[in-house]
Amino acid sequence: MTQGHDGDPVRAHFRREADYWSSIYEDESDPAGTVYRQRLERMLAYVDRLGIEPAAPVADVGAGAGLASVALAARGHRVLAVDSTRRMLDLTQARADHAGVTVELVEADAAELPLEPASVDLVVALGLLPWITEPERILAEFRRVLRPGGGLIVTADNRWRATELADPSLSPLLAPLRRFVVRPLRRYRGRLPAGLEPRRHSVRSLDRLLREARFDVVEVSTVGYSPLSFRRRALRGGAATALERLLAANASKPVLRRGGVHVVAAARLARP
Repeated sequence: MTQGHDGDPVRAHFRREADYWSSIYEDESDPAGTVYRQRLERMLAYVDRLGIEPAAPVADVGAGAGLASVALAARGHRVLAVDSTRRMLDLTQARADHAGVTVELVEADAAELPLEPASVDLVVALGLLPWITEPERILAEFRRVLRPGGGLIVTADNRWRATELADPSLSPLLAPLRRFVVRPLRRYRGRLPAGLEPRRHSVRSLDRLLREARFDVVEVSTVGYSPLSFRRRALRGGAATALERLLAANASKPVLRRGGVHVVAAARLARP
């Protein structure tokens, strides 16, 4: 799920974390694994909803360790797995070999895809937008390579996560206080931690971003309700699993419907 447009810090981050992304989907002990599996399942459900035909060419942009690429290839799609990190592509190849499917690998920038115009029926980008500074540029590139009527499935980190609303160090309700008071003080004292901070979108803002990029939005939803956080201490183990099931069972409730960890959107490229 890495990308190439934002430069070396992002590439370096995902080179370091490659093994984590290779294993997290299968980790039954980590609540994050449950959330990522739900995200993958929602993506596949949206592939069905968009009516993407078997054997249709698909570009998985920011392919990461290859979970989505292999799942799509197993359905019969011709998959081009694009990632800016060689280590991630190596993991994708190993996963494809293990599954007995064929995936074409390309090391490339998400903003400069090695594809002809109107050459794919579907673009999938799971976990890419949080690391992009110019999402409009990326979406324009997706629009270029998609055939008229083609599908797009993208995900974003949710700005309004129900799991963080009670945590004063994370809640978006207190973001202005952290931005204008806490962070300047930490910066002044030399305590502001270095590192990357993924960007977040709400259901509404992702919907607007896609529409402004001239996509017809089919559906935007959220997935995942764990781990519950309070003062950055996450509820884990059996309690986290039980809570995840309880929240997921009530995901149609107004507060939870837009409060999952990830926002998942399905859209189409409008026909001329």
